[in-house]
Amino acid sequence: MGVMPSGQSNDDNKSFEDKVMDTLIKALEKRKAKVSLIKKDYKNITCVSISDVALEIDLYEKFNIIKKGEDRLGFNLYDYIPNGKLVLRIKNAAYGTRREWIDRQRKKVEDRIDNFIEGMFQSVAREKELQKEREA
Repeated sequence: MGVMPSGQSNDDNKSFEDKVMDTLIKALEKRKAKVSLIKKDYKNITCVSISDVALEIDLYEKFNIIKKGEDRLGFNLYDYIPNGKLVLRIKNAAYGTRREWIDRQRKKVEDRIDNFIEGMFQSVAREKELQKEREA
């Protein structure tokens, strides 16, 4: 690691998304959830284990899709332009539960971490209900 400029720490060099995920992970660990990285299809996936139910979560930036024309065979060509809106997502949320928390003008994703965690616990509860129904 190189020398940091005066007045900067490692935290100053983290991306905003990393800081949001760090805050989320610390909040989850306070609630006794187990957070880990797993390899799946050659990717690292953030996995949260709550009451023996594993949820895959991520944070990503939405983008706008803009048609820019056609190629020589007539297929449409598009540009994908990031729009600055962040999304916290439960990738494998139980049926009937919320999956995404999106940046809004009045409330940003970083202000919705507690709501996101509540949604994770609701998804776990719903998944357990569904498991009982399948076993019956």
